[in-house]
Amino acid sequence: MDNIEAFYTYEDEGKQFRFRRPTVAELDLMTTRVKTAALSSALNLTSALIVASQKTEWDAFVSEFPGASSTVVGDIMKRLKFRAPD
Repeated sequence: MDNIEAFYTYEDEGKQFRFRRPTVAELDLMTTRVKTAALSSALNLTSALIVASQKTEWDAFVSEFPGASSTVVGDIMKRLKFRAPD
């Protein structure tokens, strides 16, 4: 998976993380869980989408900055043309 072009790249704290495009099933699961456990839902989705070689580094990063997972999910949803509620 690491040789596949990233769908989304997140940069923060001098680090760069690459994520693949989510499947419909992954999006369905995330949107079902987001109502009751928003942060856990974002953490689970980003952990599933991060390129394999960066998984350990990403897990350590979000243990220190958990909000980064929500930012990544929000940005991915925007790239997929989901709109925020008015």
